[in-house]
Amino acid sequence: MGSQAPDLDSLLPPQCKFVGDDFLTFDSKKDKLGYGGSAVVRRCYNTKLGLVAVKCMEWYSGKNEWSKDIEKHLPKEIGVSLSLNHENIVRVHGVVIWPRSLGLVLDYIPGGQLEELVTNWNIDPLPWSVRLRITYEISMGLCYLHNFTKKDRIVHGDMKPENVLLT
Repeated sequence: MGSQAPDLDSLLPPQCKFVGDDFLTFDSKKDKLGYGGSAVVRRCYNTKLGLVAVKCMEWYSGKNEWSKDIEKHLPKEIGVSLSLNHENIVRVHGVVIWPRSLGLVLDYIPGGQLEELVTNWNIDPLPWSVRLRITYEISMGLCYLHNFTKKDRIVHGDMKPENVLLT
């Protein structure tokens, strides 16, 4: 392993490659949508796509080289993510590369997180019909992932209310 990034060019069609200057953020606190593990999700503006969410991942391990975890998992995550197509799964548009990080460019979902809805004690509890619909739609998205292909069954691995986005 050296200072060279994995060859993303062979993975990505031209329309899925973006450069860092293509994205604007306005307020670093307000535009931070979430975080976890090795990534921060920010709301950005892109002239071609409009408002998007970008899952930003640091790719340097501190020694001017790719971290082993990113190098091992990123190419497959990008390839699989670009091929997903389901109404209950956030669409991935491509990848943006900055000098010390990269990001997955995702649809921006303006409805917020399920966690915000279920922990807000200032609103009435959700009616059972809404609870069932949310549960059903989550289940449909997970079922799609689990049966993506017979060879590549996908396990989300981090299912929690913060990772469920509402429309």
